[in-house]
Amino acid sequence: MLIRRARGLASRFFADRRAVLVVSALGLVATLVVALLSKDSQAVGSAMFLPWVASLAVEFGVTVGSVAAVLAFALFLLPASEQGSTLTVAFVVGRLASFVLIGAGVGVLGTRLRASEIKNRRLVEELPLAVYVESEEQGL
Repeated sequence: MLIRRARGLASRFFADRRAVLVVSALGLVATLVVALLSKDSQAVGSAMFLPWVASLAVEFGVTVGSVAAVLAFALFLLPASEQGSTLTVAFVVGRLASFVLIGAGVGVLGTRLRASEIKNRRLVEELPLAVYVESEEQGL
């Protein structure tokens, strides 16, 4: 029963797009803080920033996902550069491309999912309601 209540509360909370925005922003900030406090630049890698990018992208689409990806990559570079990591052109371009690919790709999928949901909901709502009578002798 407690799990059912928690699930209902979470689904109502995340039904609001602002909640996804707030949780993702807090997640990015928390990941940045952990990365800055970490002594080893490899302890918090670039992949730790990507769930927040993906959540923003799936909820808001390609543009926001791409912007979030670039912002998250910049946040990743802050502690990496401060802790003495070697930032080569190949490193920066490769990681930035993967960030943008994930942000844009998940944004496309989120947009397609919402369009499919709208299409299916419209299809179900436009179906004619059929009333049938079932008798024991004749069946349907």
